[in-house]
Amino acid sequence: NITASAREPKTAHLTLDAATLQSPISQGLVRLVTRLAATPSDLAVLQTLAEAMLAHQRRYEWDFMKFNPRASYHAEPWGLKVRYTGNRSPDVLSCPVRDSKDWLKIVPLSLDHTVFQEQLRAIELVGQGLGGRIVYLATVFTPLSIASRLAPSEDVFMDHLREHPTQVAAALDAITQTFTAFANAAIDRGA
Repeated sequence: NITASAREPKTAHLTLDAATLQSPISQGLVRLVTRLAATPSDLAVLQTLAEAMLAHQRRYEWDFMKFNPRASYHAEPWGLKVRYTGNRSPDVLSCPVRDSKDWLKIVPLSLDHTVFQEQLRAIELVGQGLGGRIVYLATVFTPLSIASRLAPSEDVFMDHLREHPTQVAAALDAITQTFTAFANAAIDRGA
């Protein structure tokens, strides 16, 4: 059973709500972004990731929490291949978009994909551990950011965007559809 601190839920929620509305607040909002690396896809690892995030929350009693997924989760379902070594950014082994025609292979995906299921399960575990005590956000990247990760480099992505906007736009639509569904699923799990 994983839980965050016993902090009064109304205090954290009211403070964040007031700050969002630019109303006076009795204390400053505090949040530190930490990235905890998680690579394997079994439940024990997801449980460990959730426990580590909740341990940070218990220790520091942040005013809100941002779920930090693994660094490449958003591009892997379309074929990005990476290798994780230690606690650092992954090495890219291959990208699904090499040629401008490859953008047409980027289609809307089902959330049944293993990577999405892993991330949604981890989001759910953290949400259960928080028990509604604080506001909790999921990391959802923009379609442009995701698309740029599908190409071998930012330069290649920008060249394709300028020279083949129709193909890239079709991919952006597919990514938008997929991540709109992902964001809604994360909200359904408490984020």
